[in-house]
Amino acid sequence: SLTSPITYPISVANGGTGRCRRRFRCPRRLSRRRRPVRRRPRGAPVAESLLVVDDGDELRLGVGRCGWSAPPEEQAAARSAVPRRLPAGHRFPDVSAYRRVDRFAELARAHPVVACKATEGRTFVDPSWRSFLAGCREHGILPIAYHFLRAESDVLAQARNFLGVLDRSPCGIMLDVETSGAGTNPSMSQADDWLDAVCHLTGRPRSEVLVYLTRWWWSVHGRGSSALAGAMLVNSDYRSSPDVRPFAGFSRVDVIQYSSSAPIAGVAESGDMNVAVG
Repeated sequence: SLTSPITYPISVANGGTGRCRRRFRCPRRLSRRRRPVRRRPRGAPVAESLLVVDDGDELRLGVGRCGWSAPPEEQAAARSAVPRRLPAGHRFPDVSAYRRVDRFAELARAHPVVACKATEGRTFVDPSWRSFLAGCREHGILPIAYHFLRAESDVLAQARNFLGVLDRSPCGIMLDVETSGAGTNPSMSQADDWLDAVCHLTGRPRSEVLVYLTRWWWSVHGRGSSALAGAMLVNSDYRSSPDVRPFAGFSRVDVIQYSSSAPIAGVAESGDMNVAVG
């Protein structure tokens, strides 16, 4: 059905009030030494509070019981600035350094929500991310930041890389699980650990995080795992009648990427286009 709205993964980057599906635990090798936590005063820069901070071989979490989050009134104000639901049938594009936005005003008129690659692996930041985020702020576009998961990089370092480029603006979160350009494939366990880390650090429930996981990739590399169930599933299917049956333990398909060559307003090149499924 394309008539009913779906809950959309909107939250501020400095955390919410939800809980992740299961408690995230630091590896023992990273938490064997305890040092006093240096707390930040209220009103200090919020973006830094999301980062994982290394003290020697100790890993401290920036929010939750060890840290702090923004004052509740700041969180409420940020959330009230954007819609929390997208109607089924709503379309939004996916951009990156390969498909840069040239005309943000034109993009904003056509697409109030846009996904953009933010990071990949433990160190890479998409060259277009920061200019994209600035353009979204200026023109009232709600960004969805996504991270491309790499099999060969430490998952916690990848979560830190991703959260390090977010800002206090409202922002959707998406994890991209697929084959890399080097031909490597992350495991479902690695994807599960990334979700748990990001949910714990931001306070966002798993049900408000998108996961791009295609049916064909899961059937070959997923080994029958349902570890990512509970998140919002994004599948790709470019046929005229896409398959919207859930898989991998998900109860539904929330978004279908239905084209890789759709025209995108404000972008010179055609690219990926997605639609919310009711």
